[in-house]
Amino acid sequence: MRITIKAKLIAVFAVLIVLLGVSSVMALRSTSQLQAKLNEIVNETAYRLDESLIMEAGAARAMSLIKSYLVQPDTAIAEDIAEEVDHQIAEVSEAYDHLASIVTDPELQTMLAAFDREWQEFVSVEAELRGPGLAHTGLKANRIYATQSEPAFRALYTEAEALIADVRARIASATVRVPGLVSLEASIDAMIDNVRAIQSYERDMLWLTDAEALAAVRELITAQELALTENLAAATRFASGADSSAVASVGEAWQAWQVPLNESLALSLENSGFVADEILMNRVEPAFAESSAGAEAIGAEARQNLAEAQVEAQAAYQTSRNLLLGLGIAAALIAVAAAFWLSTTISRGLDRAVSVVREVSRGNLDVDAKADNRDEIGTLLTSMEKMVVDLKGMSRSAEAIAKGDLKADVTPRSDEDRLGIALRDMVLKLREVISNASVSASHVAQGASNMSTTATQLSTGSTQQASAVEEASASVEEMTANISQNADNAAQTEKIAGQSADDARRSGEAVGNAVRAMKTIAERITIIQEIARQTDLLALNAAVEAARAGSHGKGFAVVASEVRKLAERSQQAAAEISQLSVETVDVSGEAGRMLEALVPNIQRTADLVSEISASTREQNVGAEQINQAIRDLNAVIQQNADAAEKSAATSEELAAQSQQLTGVISYFEVEPSNVRAPARTERVTSAGPRMSVVPGGKSDRNAPETREEAFDLDLGSEEVSDADFQRYAG
Repeated sequence: MRITIKAKLIAVFAVLIVLLGVSSVMALRSTSQLQAKLNEIVNETAYRLDESLIMEAGAARAMSLIKSYLVQPDTAIAEDIAEEVDHQIAEVSEAYDHLASIVTDPELQTMLAAFDREWQEFVSVEAELRGPGLAHTGLKANRIYATQSEPAFRALYTEAEALIADVRARIASATVRVPGLVSLEASIDAMIDNVRAIQSYERDMLWLTDAEALAAVRELITAQELALTENLAAATRFASGADSSAVASVGEAWQAWQVPLNESLALSLENSGFVADEILMNRVEPAFAESSAGAEAIGAEARQNLAEAQVEAQAAYQTSRNLLLGLGIAAALIAVAAAFWLSTTISRGLDRAVSVVREVSRGNLDVDAKADNRDEIGTLLTSMEKMVVDLKGMSRSAEAIAKGDLKADVTPRSDEDRLGIALRDMVLKLREVISNASVSASHVAQGASNMSTTATQLSTGSTQQASAVEEASASVEEMTANISQNADNAAQTEKIAGQSADDARRSGEAVGNAVRAMKTIAERITIIQEIARQTDLLALNAAVEAARAGSHGKGFAVVASEVRKLAERSQQAAAEISQLSVETVDVSGEAGRMLEALVPNIQRTADLVSEISASTREQNVGAEQINQAIRDLNAVIQQNADAAEKSAATSEELAAQSQQLTGVISYFEVEPSNVRAPARTERVTSAGPRMSVVPGGKSDRNAPETREEAFDLDLGSEEVSDADFQRYAG
């Protein structure tokens, strides 16, 4: 009986699917039970626990916020904290309402009712606490004392001390006793004692909390205030002069202090902090403790219920787990046994098939692939046996072809036998190719001989061209040297022209400077003329004075006459020099104008010479480029000559290779066929006119033309085409 692998697999998987279905049904039923228990935990037990925790945390948060706004000195911040207390109270009340709506257990309902009573008491007491708690009279009194009352006291005390020190100094310095000063000193001294006592009592009221003690201290302060007023009035009566203004200043300081003093005392008497602390400790904290204990009891009950539900869920989970584990182990054992049986059955046949394939891949076709199995593995081995037989036949045909016998007949096994078809076509194509290659080899040898002759002629022509190019290169180099010399001369001329333009420009500037110097000299000579004229006048005046002096002034008259003559001569010489300076200025100005007219012409000449120099340099560059091109051409011609010589050598090598190819082709045995040998066509090609070199580097275009035969690269056959060759896939 033939049992296939498919049938075996279906049977095994059917058993596994049945076990999987049974375990899935059991798992779904257990999961449903566990889901119901979890829903009960989440929707009731856990929800009760969450709400009880909200109640407990909200109560604790509210108590913490109450203590915060009691110690917060900033009224605005304290009021914000009080609003947060209201928010926490609302959250606790909301959690209580939610919990009361879902609880059905009588015991838990009793606990909720007890919590509600205590919580309402806490809320009521907190409302009474908020008024005095937000007042912060003690903190405000301390702030007023520190910022207003204490500075005002210091100002009053300082003025009073300064006044009594002045009075005592005057009493000590007086030679006789002044009753008014003594009375003034006593009044001020008593007033200072009153001020110190009031300030001390004020500090006492800041930390006192007992209402009776606060009232008693306030009465003492009132008595000191009355005494201070009387002492101030007495000091006013005894004061005179500057003391009156000083006492008045002390009175003003006392009036300034009374405002913050009374405000601080009033806040201290209110004693809101003490009242708030009393309410907090005696009423709020006990109510909070009771309500917090109730919330904790509710939370503990919820935790206990949650723990019991968790134990029940854990038990259900363990039962389901054990059942599923049993079914899973059974399915696993069945699967392992089936897998071992199937793998053993399949692996034996596959090992046999792998062994056959391995030997065939190594080239060993002498293998036995007969099968004993009656399943798919047996069918596979039978097919492989037939494949080995066919491969042996192809191997024998390939061995005959390898020995050069192309007469072997290759027959494909079917139309789908691509390897057999490819081998058959390869044999046919080899027959055709070998026949054509045998004919073409002779043509290759003949063509190689012709190509060698042509290469020799090409080498000779290249040598002649190289000689002509060398002569042309020498001529161009000589022309380049002349152009370079002209460029150097033009550059030198350009420099000289530029220098001349600069010299002419500087000469014009020098002439201008000379004209300005002459004008300056003329101005100085005019000054000399004026000095000579004034000297002449002075000499004339001296002569007149000498004449008036009589005999005593004769000598002085002679000197004055000589001085006058010198002055006249100086004036005449200065006039002549001035005339010469004017003429020199005119001549220098004319020379400057002529130089100014000459400078542009010289500059234009320099520009033209510069342009000539630039053109010459460009010609020099062009000549260099031509010379370089001729040198490059000479190198190319030399390379062509070398290539022609190498081509001749290559053609000789090609002829030798063609003879060797003919010997190789003769190895193959081909049946006589009707394949036509390619006809050899003799082609006469023109080698082109060869230019002979004549003296002067010119080519002779009338040289006689010669024609040589060229190598027929298409092998002289129109029947051999690349399209006849095909690519076969293995």
